[in-house]
Amino acid sequence: MPHMKIWHFPKDLSPEDRIDLSEKLTDVLTESLDCDRDAVSIHLTAITPNDWSEAVFRTEIEPHRSALIKPPGYSC
Repeated sequence: MPHMKIWHFPKDLSPEDRIDLSEKLTDVLTESLDCDRDAVSIHLTAITPNDWSEAVFRTEIEPHRSALIKPPGYSC
């Protein structure tokens, strides 16, 4: 039952863009983790650039760096 949570800078995504993104991410997860499409859930959260350091980097990235399969190439 993979659940993917993605924080990103605000971007207007049309309903079609959201469907396309969801389909592509679901394809990767089902192929890589050998699971059913119905098992996948995806959560998008927009975070302003001014809030990124506190809301994401310091709470989600920095303390869990050793668990990241792809760490960022930046620091805050």
